[in-house]
Amino acid sequence: MRNKKIHAEMFQEYIRVENIRRETFNEHPKGTCIEYLNKDKNYSIDTMYFSGENMWESAVDWGRNNIDNFTLDMINYL
Repeated sequence: MRNKKIHAEMFQEYIRVENIRRETFNEHPKGTCIEYLNKDKNYSIDTMYFSGENMWESAVDWGRNNIDNFTLDMINYL
């Protein structure tokens, strides 16, 4: 029972931090990007750019759908 409470608290903290990051990214005027190693280009660094009102959500959705080991730390300011 105690482990479930700890996991629930950790999940709530994760959600809180993600919401703060989303608000911060959405206030940035130029956009965001994700840099990743593209296996189709012989594992060279590739960049995907996002801009607009929902740039944070777009970056998260694209990262989760296209990168196996995607983490929120991969999203950067432009």
